[in-house]
Amino acid sequence: MAAFCERHGLAENRFYSWRRLVAQRDAEQTAFVPVRVLAENADPDGTLEIVLDKGRRLRVPKGFDPATLRCLLAVLEEQPC
Repeated sequence: MAAFCERHGLAENRFYSWRRLVAQRDAEQTAFVPVRVLAENADPDGTLEIVLDKGRRLRVPKGFDPATLRCLLAVLEEQPC
């Protein structure tokens, strides 16, 4: 980071402040993805199936813990939770 800041005439403390600000802003934004509900494939017990990139499927039972699901999705998508 020091070399980058020196090369671009930036103070390191300003760089880290902006990086923190951008990370906070990105964490607050909610991403929306397209969803298709297929009634003919509905599970009678309320289980949801999420199809991820690369064809991976995740089955989520009724009454799941949202925080745990967020962390699991972050791991599957190789992002920090």
